[in-house]
Amino acid sequence: MAEISIVGDWGSTHLRLWRLEGTKVTDRREGPGVIGLQQAPADVLLEAIAPWRAVGASRVTLCGMAGARGGLYEVGYAPCPLDAAQWADRAAAFTLHGLVVRIAAGCAHERSGGFRDLMRGEETQLFGAMALDAELAAGRHLLILPGTHSKWAVVENGRIAGFRTFLTGELFARLQGSSLLPGPAAAQSDDNAAFAAGVETAREGGLLGNLFLTRSAQVDAGQSPQWASAFLSGLLIGSECVEMVGTTPPSSPVRIIGAPGLAERYAAALIRFGTRTERPDADACTLAGLRMIDADN
Repeated sequence: MAEISIVGDWGSTHLRLWRLEGTKVTDRREGPGVIGLQQAPADVLLEAIAPWRAVGASRVTLCGMAGARGGLYEVGYAPCPLDAAQWADRAAAFTLHGLVVRIAAGCAHERSGGFRDLMRGEETQLFGAMALDAELAAGRHLLILPGTHSKWAVVENGRIAGFRTFLTGELFARLQGSSLLPGPAAAQSDDNAAFAAGVETAREGGLLGNLFLTRSAQVDAGQSPQWASAFLSGLLIGSECVEMVGTTPPSSPVRIIGAPGLAERYAAALIRFGTRTERPDADACTLAGLRMIDADN
């Protein structure tokens, strides 16, 4: 019988766990994110994996906010430029109720003024993507990891060279119920024309000066809250593209690693900038990255 192990991505808002028998995924479980837990993180993890421990799982490998301060076990940040071997060496290992636990390090990028940009979890997907796509092992490539805090990462010759974080998802969520989108009905919209209008407005520049157009279009032009929601999404995502498109050679497609719906929106925005895209499977990238560390146990 193949050895049973557990790997997972424990983020701010969501816990995703996979049971592996050898290298094959045989089960999956989900749970709450690290932020706002009502129980100790260790208790949440042990409860989530109890059925798998009962059939012989003896180790867990995690990435994401599990390694943050206030998470399961604090692990530091490895600085860019960073390759897979250096990243794996920075993982921390400890024992929890007889369970061997290994947690990936985050990644840090030095910015001007003495500031650092940080990621936890996305570095696992980046190294997983490089392991799955031989083209990423050489040359310079741009990858987007959209989400609450979207990351635009440059990988160069198999290393994470640097990245930028945009609070696009968090800002969009915070603006729900504000004067821009006053009703809950605006939370989700698939209005492609409104989204495209937001992207085109972003191309003119000046995010702060354009945000109010979300409201004025409703008050002055009779647009619906659903239209405004899609317009705002396009405006925010388009503003990311304005800052980051052109940071890699145009011959290389931009890889988008994220939930299918959100990845599709980023792809739709980038098309309007004349940028080709590819969409690797996000779960496959996460699993490939986690296996790099799990294999070291």
